Amino acid sequence: MSILVYGGNSIVIASLLYAQWRYVTTSHHGRLVDENLDPISKTTLSRRTLLGIIVYLIATGFSFVYTQLSPFPFVLVLIPAFLPNKTIQRITFRRSYEKMR
Repeated sequence: MSILVYGGNSIVIASLLYAQWRYVTTSHHGRLVDENLDPISKTTLSRRTLLGIIVYLIATGFSFVYTQLSPFPFVLVLIPAFLPNKTIQRITFRRSYEKMR
């Protein structure tokens, strides 16, 4: 039960972070961040947050099937945190990264 609370809480917090980031980086609210902020950085941060939400959803669903192993998929969220931005862009979002360059 506790892993479901943790997973649900993580999903809600990551979703709120994503909504907040999208709000401050949209064109009509663009003055909330630096106008010269690189579009690649905006997209990368948005996609990293979405990737976290997806992993949290999968990990929470996994906890229904394998209760003893359920904490381990949550560790997958940490992997992108230790990789440089350029590596994340090349691995997960290659096409849009190449378009933006």
